[in-house]
Amino acid sequence: MMAVIFLIISAAIAAPFALGMTGIYSSFMEGLVKSSELIETSKIAVGSYIIIHSALAGLIIGLSMYGNLKKGIKFSIPLTIVSYGIFYLISNFGTSLLVF
Repeated sequence: MMAVIFLIISAAIAAPFALGMTGIYSSFMEGLVKSSELIETSKIAVGSYIIIHSALAGLIIGLSMYGNLKKGIKFSIPLTIVSYGIFYLISNFGTSLLVF
């Protein structure tokens, strides 16, 4: 059960928040320097990573709880939606949350 809790926290909170902060840093770098293809590509890559990481974490949760990989699909879908939602909020609106 501890492994399941760890997977949920890492897939739904920790990774989207950390990688969303990368989006804030990318927008900060775009403000300082001319926009480059690497910065634009990193946003796509990070978003893709969040989706893949959350889907696989949901499958692993199903495997560890039920011993069946197919039962993890019911965990993968909401976990992916929640984690990408957190990533989107942090990467797009995180700068307004940091201003005091």
